Amino acid sequence: MKGEEERKGAEDAAAAEAAIEKDVCAQIRAAAPGAGRVAETVEGIVQRVLVPLAGGDPAEVEDALAQAMAGVVEAAKHVPPVWHAARGAVLGAARATSGATLDPYRVLGLAAAALVERADKGGGDFGAAAKGAVEGAILAAEAVGLDDERAASAAATAAYEKARERDTAAGERVLAVVHRPVMGVRSVVRGVPGGS
Repeated sequence: MKGEEERKGAEDAAAAEAAIEKDVCAQIRAAAPGAGRVAETVEGIVQRVLVPLAGGDPAEVEDALAQAMAGVVEAAKHVPPVWHAARGAVLGAARATSGATLDPYRVLGLAAAALVERADKGGGDFGAAAKGAVEGAILAAEAVGLDDERAASAAATAAYEKARERDTAAGERVLAVVHRPVMGVRSVVRGVPGGS
């Protein structure tokens, strides 16, 4: 009986996560923002989805965050560019979870990793997803009062590590994008020469 309850709980959680991904994707596609409004539109949608969950169980918030990022990448196939969508997604995630029990730098890293992972799985441009994630982290730092270099570094490191899981070449492509100043802010990618 207990095994059945656990299986049912896991199925319910998976269905809820898939619903978040589908909802975010549908909202972005329905909004059909012009090229200059993609980041702003995505930011607002991610906030609306995550704010109600932000005060809950940190593991559930992290799962919802990953699914929201998956929805953003899926929508970016239809409402490009992924770089702008990723920037808005990370900023929206940071604003939605600001003041929650999660470490804000962890949120930035989780969002960046989820964006890169989903872009890679979907055949998208994960270098652009990484660049957008770092830009979103820098904007989030300004918006919620974080250190911009630390925020950029959290996103850059997570994006690099996620790409590196795929293969060395993928890690190098992401590193080429994030291991230089972005929006005038230098990120430090842990675990690489010149990082810490």
